[in-house]
Amino acid sequence: MAHGTTSRNGFEKIHGFKVPPSPHNGNLAILLAELSHARRLETPRPARYAFAMANPKRLFIAADHAGFELKEQLKKLRPDLPWEDLGPTNADRVDYPDFAFKLASQIKGDHDRGVLICGSGQGMMIGANRFPQVRAALAWMPAIATLARTHNDANVLCLASRFTSTEDAAKMLDVFLTTEFEGGRHATRVGKLNAPPTGC
Repeated sequence: MAHGTTSRNGFEKIHGFKVPPSPHNGNLAILLAELSHARRLETPRPARYAFAMANPKRLFIAADHAGFELKEQLKKLRPDLPWEDLGPTNADRVDYPDFAFKLASQIKGDHDRGVLICGSGQGMMIGANRFPQVRAALAWMPAIATLARTHNDANVLCLASRFTSTEDAAKMLDVFLTTEFEGGRHATRVGKLNAPPTGC
């Protein structure tokens, strides 16, 4: 093994959680360093503590028919959060772009946050990111939700209801709301996301 690298099995044994299969697993140095940092920040917190830390003035949530049940479960698990439910009100078939656009249009201030849920999370993320003030991130584990905040200053969390348990979704919501943006070099990169592309 090359100097400075860590085996996948060794990392999992030391840090206590699974590393998803990846073409980069032969050399995990960079990925493992970031996941190790993220894991230190991903400890779930009670809803009141999450609200006190993040202090979102408005927390919007929306879904499509595939995400409706998980949307309702998250609201029940975290009743103290300042939810503003944008629908739907039942599990009848709907089109995810309608709800992605509806939520994204409400994200206006630094303290606004959103949660979007569909079957894979992909459609909601694509739709929400058409709005320039939105940085929507699809997360499938708490470490990814943490990095979405620390590195990308994401303000909308997208979840895949068909691949995410209620317990894992609640953990991702907690770390998303309680993790601060690191700024620094990441602020420069996020600033470029907010600027119109040049030289294309």
